[in-house]
Amino acid sequence: MNKNKGKHYTRICKGNYSFSLKAPKDRYPKKLQSAFFQLKLGKGYFKSFLKTIGKDKEGRCFRECRAIQTPKYLLLDCDLYRGERKEIQRQLGSSLSLKKLFCTKKGREALFLFLNRTEIASRKWLIAAGSLEGGNSY
Repeated sequence: MNKNKGKHYTRICKGNYSFSLKAPKDRYPKKLQSAFFQLKLGKGYFKSFLKTIGKDKEGRCFRECRAIQTPKYLLLDCDLYRGERKEIQRQLGSSLSLKKLFCTKKGREALFLFLNRTEIASRKWLIAAGSLEGGNSY
């Protein structure tokens, strides 16, 4: 049995004791809230999770990129979203981390802007990138 299973959120917010599964109080569309929680919990429409449930062979990012497509990679490192990441980094006025993005109000606001612009962690996003067949569900 994998000891790390279910530990994604705990690793992100380590030391921040305001654990909450509720959506931030600001109003955001349901699709953005869904993407937010998928990334926060490490379970959703990205290839590392699809590999876990047997829907992807390698869990690697798109095109020539060979990195494992995890929430951390998508939010902090993926070259496809460098421009959008620079914008949220400018908004925050500091370097990015998962803890800042998920565990601070200003970080969550910037993260929702990023999710709105990129549409990552959505079925539509994966289909557009050619990772899922249009009619298949997972």
